[in-house]
Amino acid sequence: LTQTEMEVATAGSQGHDGRPVLLSAEQVQQFLVDGYLVLPSVLPLSFHQDLFKETEAMFAAESNPGNNIMPRIASLTQVFQQPNFVGAITSLLGNAYMIHPHRHCHESLPGRQAQLWHKDSYFGYTQPRSHMPRWLMGMYYPQDTSIAMGPTAIMPRSQYYASGKGDKNRRLATLPADWMVQEKNLTCSAGSIVIISYDIWHRGTANVSKDMRFMFKFQFVRTEEPRVPSWHFQQTGTNTSNSNLSPECLQWTLPLTPQTCTSTTTTTTTSTLRCNTGDQQVDALLSSMSNCDSTPTTTTTTTTTTLKSTVDALLEKQLAKPPINGDLSRVFLVKGAANRVSDALVVHLLEFLK
Repeated sequence: LTQTEMEVATAGSQGHDGRPVLLSAEQVQQFLVDGYLVLPSVLPLSFHQDLFKETEAMFAAESNPGNNIMPRIASLTQVFQQPNFVGAITSLLGNAYMIHPHRHCHESLPGRQAQLWHKDSYFGYTQPRSHMPRWLMGMYYPQDTSIAMGPTAIMPRSQYYASGKGDKNRRLATLPADWMVQEKNLTCSAGSIVIISYDIWHRGTANVSKDMRFMFKFQFVRTEEPRVPSWHFQQTGTNTSNSNLSPECLQWTLPLTPQTCTSTTTTTTTSTLRCNTGDQQVDALLSSMSNCDSTPTTTTTTTTTTLKSTVDALLEKQLAKPPINGDLSRVFLVKGAANRVSDALVVHLLEFLK
């Protein structure tokens, strides 16, 4: 690979003002569940119109340049340097993500037929698929893309499903009904970039219009394990409203080791003696001893629990929940996270899924 074929993007090194716009925690959660995000362009419409014309002229004069598309259409560099895009990829893959050397411009001509549902291969070799965000695809559309122009279609949440035969059968005419996923056509305005999980089921739909459309496909890869949140994360305390663990067990600390969690419960009870016994002498004696008044009694109970680890407790809790409407994303995400990333990130992801 030449130096221009393998680029490493770091936070702050790209973007118009050097400040990537990171995703919010809610946007990261949405991507983990649905498997896609749509980003609008911050570049002017004229930029995308000029890029479309340049690409159209290139296709008219020569064949598809394949992986050499970036040098041929140099303005593509600006597309993937937009602060909201750099921030989104950084949020999902970490600061040191890599732009994979494989990229392609898809040309959809009038009359093109719909593709089969499929997952892309790992270009040239077989690699185990991961339920964690390790490999993403960015799809850039330089023109307005209507339903008639045959937009890309995806099945949100299908990234957690396989056909049952692994990558040997990664193309299907229809997806199983029990997956309970619904097709979404990615109609979008000029300049939009759609980030999808590399494992989501997708296809190009039929172009029944009189217009040609382009889609530039680029791949982005995580290069290191996460240690801290790379999205817009504010340490304001962990929400434990749905958790039976005390707050000290859910703090963002590294590494997460077996720890002792102590909870204190204070109970106030009130006991009242009756001073109307029917015997005036007894009643007078009790009153003189002030035993007729309500006397509050406070009992403090301290419970100390030693957990094997916070992650084990949360995993057990999450995996015990039945799938909702056939959605196995919680189970798959948790299982994948337990084996592939730091305990701290697993805790944070599980907190999202509660």
